[in-house]
Amino acid sequence: MTISQTIDWMLSSCVLASDDNDTTISQERQPKIIFAIRELQPSTTFPEPKVIGTMGIRRLATPLCPAGSNRVRWELGYGFHAGAWGKGYATEAVKGALGHFGEIKQILEGQGTGDEAVIVADGLWAATAEGNLGSQAVLRKCGFGFVGEFVDELGRKNLDFQVLV
Repeated sequence: MTISQTIDWMLSSCVLASDDNDTTISQERQPKIIFAIRELQPSTTFPEPKVIGTMGIRRLATPLCPAGSNRVRWELGYGFHAGAWGKGYATEAVKGALGHFGEIKQILEGQGTGDEAVIVADGLWAATAEGNLGSQAVLRKCGFGFVGEFVDELGRKNLDFQVLV
């Protein structure tokens, strides 16, 4: 994915402030931030520095709680080009996000939603598909612990992880 394609994708996944001064940027009306991850040095896989993945942190409903619950959590998500798998990039990116989570959380909390009646779960969370062993290994390597399982809206089994930061 080129930098231009990444910018287009990132812009399409956010709703920017409207004319009525609404500062919430997420389509779900919850704070979120998205990062483009690029390889700094050329490699045999990517001869020129390119965007190799994306990572985001957002506030959303906790899937292990009943529908309609007022519990939310900060959740980390990421995805990488298959050519970048197995090279430590995901581990490096997750560790970087953890190292700056306090600052990121402060920025996101400043976006607000106007809904002060929510209960925010401790730490940073991540979910993986049951069969995504590579991502599960990355999360464990970065200090996340397995918390439970849930079935998403498409009927797929997922594993839930949490780290206290």
